[in-house]
Amino acid sequence: MEKKKPQQSAPQKRPSAKTPAAKAGRTPAQKTSRHGSAGSAQKVTAGAAQSLGKYSGKIITYAMNVLLTLLLIGIITGSAMACALVVYIKNYVDPVFDIDNLKYDSSLTTFLYYKQPDESGNVQWVEWEDE
Repeated sequence: MEKKKPQQSAPQKRPSAKTPAAKAGRTPAQKTSRHGSAGSAQKVTAGAAQSLGKYSGKIITYAMNVLLTLLLIGIITGSAMACALVVYIKNYVDPVFDIDNLKYDSSLTTFLYYKQPDESGNVQWVEWEDE
């Protein structure tokens, strides 16, 4: 089998410095009117969409970095607080709670008093009695 040589395209001619296309640095194939054509408008729109996609990707990346940073700070802080709580419970909380602690002596109960004025306008403290 014979190997085919790739065809080479003819080199493009550089425009002379006298044409407006040459002043703008364009080849004759790229010549358009001064205001552009529909093809160049599509290129601009495609370029704008492409740059918009790049910027929205950067914004999403930045937002994700912020959220993940806050999440990691929360995880680290929560871990430290959980460790401190475990140490506190281990050292200072009594695991044995005797039911006798709930019994009380009736002589240590609280008495409620309120102010009651008498007929002469004097105010006296009177014990609250539940009837």
